[in-house]
Amino acid sequence: MLSPLGYSLAVGAIVIQRLVELSLSSSHAKKLTQKGAYEIGEKNYLTMKILHTLFFCALVGEGFWHFAPPEKNLIILGLVMIFLGQALRLYSMAILGERWTTKVFVVPGHPPIQRGLYSFFNHPNYLGVVLELWALPMLGGLWWTAGFFLLANFYVLRQRVSLEHKALALSEKP
Repeated sequence: MLSPLGYSLAVGAIVIQRLVELSLSSSHAKKLTQKGAYEIGEKNYLTMKILHTLFFCALVGEGFWHFAPPEKNLIILGLVMIFLGQALRLYSMAILGERWTTKVFVVPGHPPIQRGLYSFFNHPNYLGVVLELWALPMLGGLWWTAGFFLLANFYVLRQRVSLEHKALALSEKP
């Protein structure tokens, strides 16, 4: 069984990871803008930031209200999903390099990256995020958080993917 303390430490570690990623994203964004890139979809980005902040707040809130870890098999599945999600996200950051940001940028004259998983699948990073958004609450039996944020994220992500496709099409032009 997963203890509330163990669960809280795991969530805290992922929050710290996200804060480090925001710093990396900011550094990449500065480099991209120095090279002539420009951001699109600022409203979607704000919505996504709010959604993810509320997600972590909900994990804590529902966790204090009703922490009920599931059976061992679901805990194992949740851990596998988190590790797979982490692997996909970190892989995406490595492949995209300085082009990885949490914002959407048009990088004129730079076609989409088409190597590794990106030659088969357009958004491995988002698959990783979705896996984590489902698995983290599942590990604590936080089904309200899991259901609400998974649905809300799909809505925001649908808009985000559309923005990214637009940015990629614009980036191919000099």
